[in-house]
Amino acid sequence: MLLNNELKLVIDQEFKNLIPPLSTEEYHQLEANILSDGVRDALVVWDGTLLDGHNRFEICQKHGLEYQVTEAALKNRDDALEWIYKNQLGRRNLTVDQRNLLIGELYNSMKKQQGAPVGNENAKNKGTKIVPLNNTAEKIAKEYGVHPNTVKNAGKLAEQAKKNPKIKEAINNKKNIKNIIKENKKQEVKENIAQLAANVADKSERYQLFNLTCLEALNLEPESVDWIITDPPYQKEFLDCYNVLTQISAHVLKPGGLLIVMVGQSYLPEILENLSKQLTYHWTMAYLTPGGKSVQQFQRNVNIFWKPILIFSKGKYTGKWFGDVCKSDTNDNDKEHHHWGQSESGMIDLMTRFVIPGDIVLDPFLGGGTTAVVALELGCHFIGYDIDKNAIETTKARLCQN
Repeated sequence: MLLNNELKLVIDQEFKNLIPPLSTEEYHQLEANILSDGVRDALVVWDGTLLDGHNRFEICQKHGLEYQVTEAALKNRDDALEWIYKNQLGRRNLTVDQRNLLIGELYNSMKKQQGAPVGNENAKNKGTKIVPLNNTAEKIAKEYGVHPNTVKNAGKLAEQAKKNPKIKEAINNKKNIKNIIKENKKQEVKENIAQLAANVADKSERYQLFNLTCLEALNLEPESVDWIITDPPYQKEFLDCYNVLTQISAHVLKPGGLLIVMVGQSYLPEILENLSKQLTYHWTMAYLTPGGKSVQQFQRNVNIFWKPILIFSKGKYTGKWFGDVCKSDTNDNDKEHHHWGQSESGMIDLMTRFVIPGDIVLDPFLGGGTTAVVALELGCHFIGYDIDKNAIETTKARLCQN
């Protein structure tokens, strides 16, 4: 043991920032205890750098009090970091998030020391024996009484906190981090989409994407499209979209071509009236969305497990026969790409009933781009419009990945 006048301590900001700070109340209580009883526990240092006791050290400096120091026998900085994590995890006043953050930081630190998992061709020093990372998670899990998956998820939390200081700040202040994590994930998705979309053109031999209003589709060549397959907004304030849709259809559809449009049921009479102004009603299909994740229509007290697909033709339809019930896979309520998005499974089941390779498909309300992805998958040419730039970028990113 050494007294404070025998050793000059170094404060390492990285080490200090690893330690969850005390609340104002906790700090004042610690200060009162030290002024009353002195410093009962020695400060821990490594190579002259403080590892444990930052608050005690600050209080002693403030009041000119004596303290004792003990040296930790550690080999290097990585060992020092691991020592801090494990020491802090022994504290009793940690919140769940603080504890998980420390576990995650410990896990990531140990991963960094051990390198890449066995079998990773990109690992450095291939001749050295590398400990599998699964063993790391299991070792930490066993030591702190949690599941290995909890350790891995904690590692992801630590990575997020490293990228976004607001997450760590909220954890240190014992605040709820769910909304911050949610916003952080949205931002990461947005940045990833922008990065992918930057590498994809707006036009190719197979598709054209326009960041324009649906009305601009009236500038397409007359009678140049085989199918319009789309899913416009269902709310009352968007009913005029169906007036626009019938104009577009009458202009661009080839004779006998079909408008195939998903609709809600709340304003079905008005939609039918608007679409009938320039087109011929042909049929109504049922689009089933099976599973427990039903949409709820609170105004009508209805749990929705299907929606109508209205089919209107330009002139007389003379194409192939089709069944009038299609469906998505169970619980495939895909809203990942757009808050009104449809699943690929459902769109494939719908479109395969009509299109053949080489056909031209138009969607004037592109949204998350599901029609584009499926149309290209089925060998069709595709044209899409959306006034929202994010919708265009999302579609381009999806086309890049398919």
